[in-house]
Amino acid sequence: KAALLRVGSTPETVEADLAKIERGQQHQAGADEGEASWMDVICPGDALTRSMIFAGMGVAFFSQASGTEAIVYYSPTVLEKAGLVGKQALLGTMGVGTCKIIFLAIGSSLFDRLGRQPLLIASGLGLGFAFLVEGFSQ
Repeated sequence: KAALLRVGSTPETVEADLAKIERGQQHQAGADEGEASWMDVICPGDALTRSMIFAGMGVAFFSQASGTEAIVYYSPTVLEKAGLVGKQALLGTMGVGTCKIIFLAIGSSLFDRLGRQPLLIASGLGLGFAFLVEGFSQ
């Protein structure tokens, strides 16, 4: 109960939340006995689980569509065209990957402390600023 209160349940809803968890455990115990199917995973019955799956798929899609993986993938080519050759291009690619990991760790720790909305606003402002700088530099 204390853990539920810590993660956002209110004292009024903690009993109901605990009952939902117990029902989920019973359902999972039944699933372990072969009662579940892939349709339970693909098309879950409750709206909350459907929305969570939809949100997860959206995050996965936009993570790929945003282009950060393409930048890492094509960074050796870009760096070679910028004048770096051989080992220098490889080290530059390693630098891009290292920066990505560092800022991912920073973002993850800030996400836990600040929440989703302030980070989304900050990243949107940063992206807008970067587009403005790029647009005026041409």
